[in-house]
Amino acid sequence: MASESSSSEQVGGGNELTEGIMNVIGPAIHRLDEQVHNTRTSQVSLALQIDELSQYLKAINDEQSDVHYDLDVYVSKLDDSRRRVSNVSQTLLGIQERLSQLQRGIARESYAQKQNITTNTTDSSSL
Repeated sequence: MASESSSSEQVGGGNELTEGIMNVIGPAIHRLDEQVHNTRTSQVSLALQIDELSQYLKAINDEQSDVHYDLDVYVSKLDDSRRRVSNVSQTLLGIQERLSQLQRGIARESYAQKQNITTNTTDSSSL
């Protein structure tokens, strides 16, 4: 009997710690995931605006054949910026996927802990 009560105390104590950690980490990961999603949305918008500006500068350059403006330098800078935005977007996508995996892992662990408590409580009450 003494060993049964000590094992149930360990499970309860460990579960409270796990649940406390999950309550802290879960919302933080969720907020971080939202921030990554918002940043990715901004990156996509920025990439579209860079493309529009680049096309506009190319059109101006083509129309102004009699007056020579060296807009190619600016167009290449915009292309470089778009490339960097795309790289950041890909990195953010990878981070978001890892965060999603972490959230799923936390949810599975939390569910398993709750099932373990339910099973231990049911076993203890049936004795």
